[in-house]
Amino acid sequence: MRGRAYEPYEVDYIIEHYQHMTANELGLQLNRTRSAIQTLIIQLRKSGRLERDYKCYSSDETQYIIDHIGHESITEIAEHLGKTAAAVSIKIYKMRKQGLLKGSNYKPYTQSELSYIAKQYGFLSAKEIAAELGRTPKAIEQTVVRLRENEKFEYYRSEV
Repeated sequence: MRGRAYEPYEVDYIIEHYQHMTANELGLQLNRTRSAIQTLIIQLRKSGRLERDYKCYSSDETQYIIDHIGHESITEIAEHLGKTAAAVSIKIYKMRKQGLLKGSNYKPYTQSELSYIAKQYGFLSAKEIAAELGRTPKAIEQTVVRLRENEKFEYYRSEV
């Protein structure tokens, strides 16, 4: 069963805003599902009414990604650049293929960092701990989970 037909104003709205809004956001504005919006965008591209929107990144934006990839989440970088997290993820993938970024941003934790995390977690937020250690809050959360799974959390918490 097909959904209701699009009104001309809805098509015009999508054409005007699809580069700056996600399919979810467009769907909320027009009371449509994300998949319905995505399907219409594909149809509009095939018919030539929409061009592919491969937005170029400025050198400043590329440098921002390089400078912040290990310190901010992809979502935070995307918000700063005014792009979607998916678009930034694709850009990061391409930058890695071009050799502009290392394959992984992982840097091993020192014993003192693990001890600090275990001792402070619960007293400070993951964001505060991350800021102190130059890590992302998500990395701190994942480290706590890993330490607990490996039954090392209490060991590092009691370490002097």
